[in-house]
Amino acid sequence: MRAVFSIIKKSLPVASIYFGVFCVLMLLFNSAAVENDKKLYEGKSLNIVISSPDNSMLSKALGDVLGRENNVTYNLAEEMITDRVFNGMIDYAIYFPQGFDEAFDADPENSRIETMSINASVSFLGQKTEQFFRYVRTGLATGKTLSEACDSAVKVCEVEAETAILGKTRSMYQIRGFYFLSYLAYILLSMMILLIGPVMQSFFQKDIRMRTGSSATPDQKLTLDIAAGTSVGAVVVFGFLMLMGLVLYHEDFTSKLFLFATVNAFVLLTVCFAISIVVGVLLHDKNALNGASNLIGMGMCFLGGVFVRVDLLPEYVRRIGQFLPVSWYIKNVHLLFSSNWEEKMGEYFKNLGIVASFAVAFFCVALVAARKRRIV
Repeated sequence: MRAVFSIIKKSLPVASIYFGVFCVLMLLFNSAAVENDKKLYEGKSLNIVISSPDNSMLSKALGDVLGRENNVTYNLAEEMITDRVFNGMIDYAIYFPQGFDEAFDADPENSRIETMSINASVSFLGQKTEQFFRYVRTGLATGKTLSEACDSAVKVCEVEAETAILGKTRSMYQIRGFYFLSYLAYILLSMMILLIGPVMQSFFQKDIRMRTGSSATPDQKLTLDIAAGTSVGAVVVFGFLMLMGLVLYHEDFTSKLFLFATVNAFVLLTVCFAISIVVGVLLHDKNALNGASNLIGMGMCFLGGVFVRVDLLPEYVRRIGQFLPVSWYIKNVHLLFSSNWEEKMGEYFKNLGIVASFAVAFFCVALVAARKRRIV
């Protein structure tokens, strides 16, 4: 067992690099969460261009609505608009075709304008534009003329609802403990591969196998010593990480929530431990472990929804994520920070069971790989 601890100790400097990356990520998300606590929303004036060859009544009315909070310019050359949009000088461009007023008055449901933007933060402008046209259609449906419907829509859009923040309720994306548990999946995968992998590689070296095979130590005892040493090392690393999370983010956890979060993370630890054994057995080159750690850790965490929210990923990526243990771990993290999470324990234990089944599967793969290398 001493030899196992010695190998893990030698691997700590490399693994500590990933721990440093983890700490930097936590600092960044801490800052983001603190800023979100200070201000919920801050308006920003955007640059909008409205192009209408015949200066349509609807284009002017829409410009009045959008111009209250933004900078609106009319009728720039089409080439200039395209160039400025792609250079970030214009945030949102709106095109009204020739004769749009007449077409809209005749068939308001099927008349559409064209828009252009490369700014992902302007989706609310599209919603506001569609809201304006919806008000105009409503006015036309009640028998108003197009001019009257435009005036009515502009007046309705002037009405602003009063808003207030009640209590101290925060979204899960504003809670630092949520980010800690999410990115814990990445650090556990990376550190287990870099700490446990070298142990497996060392004991699978040909000369080491020959020495242990000719020694008086039974193979069964050697296997138990390796398993005990690596398990203790993994638990110590896990305990340190969870203690760090509890100390830094204790205000984000209740005792019960932290208990369930720890169980969820520990089951994931067993998966990471099994994966590290498989990687250590299959890879002969020590330098390849670093690449494997990056490939497996970052790849699995991206597809599993750690780095990017699952609802923002394409459908085919979500389907791939269903076959990864990290995806089910993250589902439990989201569940624990949702409202009324204590009422969703059935789903929690189902996800936990799926993660545990991945651990069993990877341990079986590790046993098969180890038997082929004639060490077990």
